[in-house]
Amino acid sequence: MKKIYNYLIKLAAFIIKIVSLPIYLISFLIPKNNKIWIFGSWSGKSFSDNSKAFFLYIEKNIKHINPVWLTKNKSVLNELRCESKNAYYFYSLKGIYYSLVAKVAIMSTSWIDLPLITFIFPWRIKLIQLWHGTPLKRMDLKAGTLKEKILRRLFISYLGREYDLVISANQNNVKIYTEIFNLETNKIKVTGQPRNDLIFLNKKFYHNRKGIKKICLYMPTWRNYEFDIFGNGFNPKSFNRFLRDNEILFVIKIHPNEVEMYKDELNYSNIVFWEDRDIYPFLSNFDILLTDYSSIYFDFLILNRSIIFTPFDFQEYSKLNGFYYDYDSVTPGPKAKDWDDVINHIQDILHGIDKYKEKRSMINRNFNKYQDGENSERVFQEIMKVIS
Repeated sequence: MKKIYNYLIKLAAFIIKIVSLPIYLISFLIPKNNKIWIFGSWSGKSFSDNSKAFFLYIEKNIKHINPVWLTKNKSVLNELRCESKNAYYFYSLKGIYYSLVAKVAIMSTSWIDLPLITFIFPWRIKLIQLWHGTPLKRMDLKAGTLKEKILRRLFISYLGREYDLVISANQNNVKIYTEIFNLETNKIKVTGQPRNDLIFLNKKFYHNRKGIKKICLYMPTWRNYEFDIFGNGFNPKSFNRFLRDNEILFVIKIHPNEVEMYKDELNYSNIVFWEDRDIYPFLSNFDILLTDYSSIYFDFLILNRSIIFTPFDFQEYSKLNGFYYDYDSVTPGPKAKDWDDVINHIQDILHGIDKYKEKRSMINRNFNKYQDGENSERVFQEIMKVIS
């Protein structure tokens, strides 16, 4: 069955390439503009991640480039329009126009960050993949339903090539990205992530809670199986009492795929949900990070502040997903077994006990080559090389 499937895909790909030949010839009637760059992120649903950070950098600093943000989220579009950003709906007339004439397409997850019409003439546009963090957990970009797999294979076959540039925060990722994106190493450049530049903005996080001395961020990652991130002995009332007694604000940022599941679950004085998609401009406000397998901890290492890891389902997660690195070796912080354990580790931090400062510094050097707030400038220079 697999051989038949592969044969049919190859046959369909061949037919697509023959049929698309006239499209290739027609494409020369539509001039591409080196000065128009289009941006998208997270399936076109949000204004966030490396795409957002780089868009803002280009808008502010590179005056000869016209950055255009494309989205299919009307709320995001209205918000950006209110801020006088150059933003358009995916399939509005201007959205289609910019998709067709742009020379550079920038994304942070995959092609679906931008309208499919962007790729109707794939030979004449530069595809830039900024990605969304240093990978800790393994990724299967071939996953999905049979329909999704077939469409993906056909789309890649039509596209005829992979990305022109993929950026990385460190040299460790290069080999991983060659496998994930099926690229030669010369197309993967270590520039640092644009979103990490936002950390240095030190934007103030305002809240209406009084007497807060510490702010803790909890960012669990998404699972491809059923799992309760508030399991393992989580008692919201007693946990909130602990937070209140110790003057801690506990901020929860749920993975975008699970926001609807949890956003109305808790309503306590010292426990709040993060409403905005982008947390990076505010990351310097947090004294402690709690996470299980999210790559955000690699970025938080730049601040060299305490991290508590919550791999409550480590055996199941590692069996079903796996890791690119040895988990214990690259996670510089205590591993909590349950929420009582989390409280104990927070208490240690409050008492000034920090056994992981040197290890955090070492892991940070290995996984964040650049920490100067100039990552976006390096990405820009690499794109200019690709264009020329």
